[in-house]
Amino acid sequence: GVMNLSKQRGNAAFTRSDMELFTVLAGQVAAAIENARLYESLKIKSQEQEKEKKDLEQRMGEIRGLNSFLQTQQAGVAEMRETSRRLEEQYREFVRTLAAAVDGRCPERHERSRTVAALAVSVAQVMGLAREDVEEAAYLHDIGLLALPEEALNRRGVLSPEEREKMVKHPEVGARLLSDARIQSSVRDAVLHHHENFDGSGYPLGLAREAIPLAARILRVVDSLEAMTTPRSYRKKVITRSQALKEMQQKAGKLYDPQVVSALEKALGEAVAGK
Repeated sequence: GVMNLSKQRGNAAFTRSDMELFTVLAGQVAAAIENARLYESLKIKSQEQEKEKKDLEQRMGEIRGLNSFLQTQQAGVAEMRETSRRLEEQYREFVRTLAAAVDGRCPERHERSRTVAALAVSVAQVMGLAREDVEEAAYLHDIGLLALPEEALNRRGVLSPEEREKMVKHPEVGARLLSDARIQSSVRDAVLHHHENFDGSGYPLGLAREAIPLAARILRVVDSLEAMTTPRSYRKKVITRSQALKEMQQKAGKLYDPQVVSALEKALGEAVAGK
């Protein structure tokens, strides 16, 4: 601002003392004006800081709310995973129970499905497949036998033509049962085709080579190994796994997929080395 000093009463001249007083007064007025300006600036800055504080508190509240939400979601995900794990374990136990029901109808089949499943998993892992790619189908591969009379399953000697026909149809029966139970299609396909031969001479559809699902080709090999190395009512001769493997090597490319037979040989070798 500006202060104007123009004249005194009586037109007397300003003295040095007047000028000094005016200078002091002007300094005080200037200080007051500056203080007022600083106060106004501080007031505005304080208001801005208060607004920023409120905005920060609001954002912190939102972050805390989001963190609480995420923690709730994580807890929910963990609970869902645990529920899923329990359901999967219950389902696996259900599959094993079905397999045990098949094996329980024939004394010679004691834990046969478990043995076939263990062999199938070993071969699958050698071939770079996951356990779940074959294990379920291996346990359920003979579920169609539930439709056969027990006397046919336990008959000593040759089956009658009617019994033989029912026996040959057990893969189709098993696939239908699994379809009705809404079991995944890859498992049904493996069950349906586990008696197909690599050269196309098997049943039920006479598929050949890669047209046969890989899981079914694995089951064809390990199922044969188990059948040749355990007692059967219709066959007295039981051979060792080494002898069975040699026989399958001779029939590789005809009855069996050569790559699966090779994987079986490696799996058996690893099993022996691990003992």
